[in-house]
Amino acid sequence: MKSPRINNKRKRVISIVLPDLSIGGAERQSVELANDFVKKGFSVELVLMRRAGELLELVDPSVSFYILNTDKIRKSIIPLAVYLRKKHPSIILATWWPLTSAAVFSWIISGKVGNLYLVEVNPLSVSTKKESGIPFYYLSTLLSITHRFASGIIAISKGVKKDLCRAALLSDKKVKVIYDPAAKGIQNEIFSNNLNQLWGDSFRIRILAVGLLTKQKDFETLIAAFSIIHATLHAKLVIIGDGPLRNKLLNLIDQLDLHHCVDLPGYDIDLNKWYHSADLFVLSSRWEGFGNVIVEALEHGLPVVSTDCPSGPAEILENGRYGNLVAVGDKDALAASIIDAVNNPIDSDTLKQRASDFSVDKISNEYIEYITS
Repeated sequence: MKSPRINNKRKRVISIVLPDLSIGGAERQSVELANDFVKKGFSVELVLMRRAGELLELVDPSVSFYILNTDKIRKSIIPLAVYLRKKHPSIILATWWPLTSAAVFSWIISGKVGNLYLVEVNPLSVSTKKESGIPFYYLSTLLSITHRFASGIIAISKGVKKDLCRAALLSDKKVKVIYDPAAKGIQNEIFSNNLNQLWGDSFRIRILAVGLLTKQKDFETLIAAFSIIHATLHAKLVIIGDGPLRNKLLNLIDQLDLHHCVDLPGYDIDLNKWYHSADLFVLSSRWEGFGNVIVEALEHGLPVVSTDCPSGPAEILENGRYGNLVAVGDKDALAASIIDAVNNPIDSDTLKQRASDFSVDKISNEYIEYITS
């Protein structure tokens, strides 16, 4: 696909609204899009509730910032409306509910400055219930009030779209599916061959997982599954990430006597060296909006085992064509699938080709075509 052209006589301004740039799929997606929009001639501004987060250092210097200086989403409604009236951006991309609903109120208060597009990154009927206990009727009522006003809505997977249309009572035509720009291009990078520095020298199989240490990622099931097969495979498991369940997971590792072969090294902004040196990637989530880490693994030609959770993994892996899918929370099935993937890996070139379907350039072009049409 050729890169869409913009009218140089009137350089369009895209404002991307987020809470901050902490580690997360939505935040990383927004940074990748912002950087690529700039390369393609747009003026881009990141509008943040607070200037914070590890991903700040990845933002292109040409991208500007506007900080609302608010600590709660509901307190951001008026400051965001003031920003819109002051800056008059051509296009507003608000990402991550409930900020998307709040942005609608801001946009209406501002007099509907520019065109507002909402980007939903989770199957909300699942994530809101399990993370915050919000009743479905409350979620559905708010979504049905706010989202119908938007100029357009983007869902990052077909599963997210289906869930959103049901919850918000939206027409199928109101929501556009555009996958995440998760394949960033690694062909020119040089990786160290010193695997021992990362993994130690006494393991035959290296298994990698990446994600926040939260209930959503269900690393408890992954660790339990690994305890079944680690001796057979002579394997090591490394989980890259941090979060509120860190101590709970460390206790589980001790209880299962896995401290010698399971490691939680914390957050690492450079994941490529881990993907490059691993033998297998595992996603054990209870739910996902898309599953960026799966694409990142595929881009390195790394075999993947994933739970068949709502709603992205099965779409990325095409229902098992590009990786193994297992039931959520089933440690025995996960253990068996890990062994199968190790013994019967999919051709790495095939996996890399699949990852190219989610390249930053391709996905940003899809965004530009949708939000400028």
